[in-house]
Amino acid sequence: MRAWQLFWAVSLAISGVAFAGITLVVAVRGFGDLRQMFVHLRERRNTLE
Repeated sequence: MRAWQLFWAVSLAISGVAFAGITLVVAVRGFGDLRQMFVHLRERRNTLE
């Protein structure tokens, strides 16, 4: 019975770390993409004026 508890605890820990890592990568890369998009939109707006 103790082996199953250990198995699920390790599985939960690995899943939590993986989720946090993926979330961090998506947030950092997404922030860069948003900045690039706003720069592009600002440049486009300035050329239309």
